[in-house]
Amino acid sequence: WNIVADSGNISARPTNGAENSRLITLAGNVRITSSENSRNPLQLVTDWLRISPTGETAETDRSVVLRSTAIEQTSVGMIADLGSDRITFLSNSEGFYVPPTP
Repeated sequence: WNIVADSGNISARPTNGAENSRLITLAGNVRITSSENSRNPLQLVTDWLRISPTGETAETDRSVVLRSTAIEQTSVGMIADLGSDRITFLSNSEGFYVPPTP
């Protein structure tokens, strides 16, 4: 995965008393793109994203767009479980699928 944003912050202190619970907050033109080697590359675009490396989650309450070769999904708010490769779109979710041409 390649992650790009205008700015970012890595928390310097533990949260909720957990020694290993650091947070990464990204803001402005956040783009997460899957590996170039992927047969079906994904790109996730939003304005703000919080990542918990230890909890293996990423979340936003802002507008988000997920694109791949044949899918475009939009939503307001998203929670991604990075450990299980699951994304939950929270509200105003809309998407479409265009099958690739042979």
